[in-house]
Amino acid sequence: MCRLTRTVSRARPQRARPSVIALPKQHARCLDTLDTGYLVGDALTQADVAVWDTLDAIKTWIEGADFGAFGRVEKFYESIKARPAIAEYLASDRRIEKKT
Repeated sequence: MCRLTRTVSRARPQRARPSVIALPKQHARCLDTLDTGYLVGDALTQADVAVWDTLDAIKTWIEGADFGAFGRVEKFYESIKARPAIAEYLASDRRIEKKT
């Protein structure tokens, strides 16, 4: 179990929301445990998609959010974003866009 999972599972209700800055750092630590580029094993899993969705929400809804300081997280985010089914979804009208 990576530190992010332990932190969230032990969080008290009033502290259940980890800081946005800590999330990419924790994801990077999880990615560092494996050399596959995935969080669990050597293929895409629901865990990878769930983490990608969280990262995508951060990038979409938080102005100026960037994972550049976390190279492995940025590479993970971009590699899943480029997958054909994800790219198709992102280009579709099913995606909720940020209102300006």
